[in-house]
Amino acid sequence: MSLPKNIPKDLSSLLEAMATDFPAILHGNLVGIYVWGSLTYDAFDEICSNVDCVGVTRRDLDDREFSELDGWFKTKAEQNHWVKRIDMRFVIDREFLDKASRCCGFYHHTGRLTRHHRALASKDEAYGWAMGTVPPVWRAVIHAAKENRLRNAGSTAPQLEEDAKQFVEFVSGEVNRILAIPQQLNHLK
Repeated sequence: MSLPKNIPKDLSSLLEAMATDFPAILHGNLVGIYVWGSLTYDAFDEICSNVDCVGVTRRDLDDREFSELDGWFKTKAEQNHWVKRIDMRFVIDREFLDKASRCCGFYHHTGRLTRHHRALASKDEAYGWAMGTVPPVWRAVIHAAKENRLRNAGSTAPQLEEDAKQFVEFVSGEVNRILAIPQQLNHLK
């Protein structure tokens, strides 16, 4: 494996462990592991860069493969601090740009392997719905999040993160309130 020369030894070791361990975990399902982003064009910065990778598979990960990869990331996170900077998506060969494709990913902001499912709505559809549906107090937060994503490629700021957390709490409360209505009606019968 040929890795860029400008990366720390412990990061290089982590990438080499992926190259060794993933083929064994995926038993013939792995097409390849590819690094991209700052690692590939000599712009990697130890202070702020993510470790961007793509794992290409022949088919969707089965439950065993998913569980073993999830365990691998958890174990390696205890041994190597670079795991906390990995953004790695697993995609099925020939479905890379297919929005309906099943895939999964390990993202530094969640710290876990996550399955993706087909979206119920596009980001633009969700934005349009939210702007027309949520109380006006939240519309500025939603608009700021969309603009930030477009302008800053998803990087965030503390205030935007705090606003997003409060919005998620609001939505969770609304969902719980709505789900409780049928139960309340049943008690009236």
